[in-house]
Amino acid sequence: MATSLGIYYTESDTSIESTYKFATTTCIDFTWKRRVFYGVTKDGVACSVTKTNETSQPETRTFTLTLPSAGTVRGITHNRDFLVGVHHPTAATADRFCYWDYSGNLIFSIPNRPGNVGIYEQLTFLRHHYYVVTLGTSPATCSVYKIAHSTATSADLVNEFNLADKDIVGVTNDGHSLWFVNQNGNTLDNFSTTGTLIRKQTFPKSLLPGVAFNRRYKIVSI
Repeated sequence: MATSLGIYYTESDTSIESTYKFATTTCIDFTWKRRVFYGVTKDGVACSVTKTNETSQPETRTFTLTLPSAGTVRGITHNRDFLVGVHHPTAATADRFCYWDYSGNLIFSIPNRPGNVGIYEQLTFLRHHYYVVTLGTSPATCSVYKIAHSTATSADLVNEFNLADKDIVGVTNDGHSLWFVNQNGNTLDNFSTTGTLIRKQTFPKSLLPGVAFNRRYKIVSI
């Protein structure tokens, strides 16, 4: 079994046939960089799938992300130079942003900002900042944090906004605004970077965690 990726034209929202698949059914997030999809499971197994051209069959590769301690991976994105993800440790310590090379080697990690009691989930990188979906439990909330990594040891909160729906399982950006996978209603929700709803796009198939954008297409997990 595998996780299939559905590809949709950005302008028309029309779907096209996709042969891209991750070699796992437990992919919880993925990102896209230069013809390559990088997916990740909670236990830190990363899968990549790529096509050398439009007519070739996808080539798959599996590798393990080195983690700073025992725990789970909650999301994956990239900042061009590195794969970047959120690590949720088993011990009662802060979540960490992890920077990996494209073979899964841990380069460095940055602790979560002090005082945050939410759980970091998926994230996306836009204009030198990370936008992170953050879940709170008492009460149940879903917030988006805009975070700057000013140094290799500091994660600084720039601002934040709340989302009304709590069933968010993915985030990406189109270079200007944010797109969230919302399993409540099976929609892709488009927001400005300050939290203003722009539009909702309903999908005919159930959406699974993860979403990516490569300028021409929106890619979802189905």
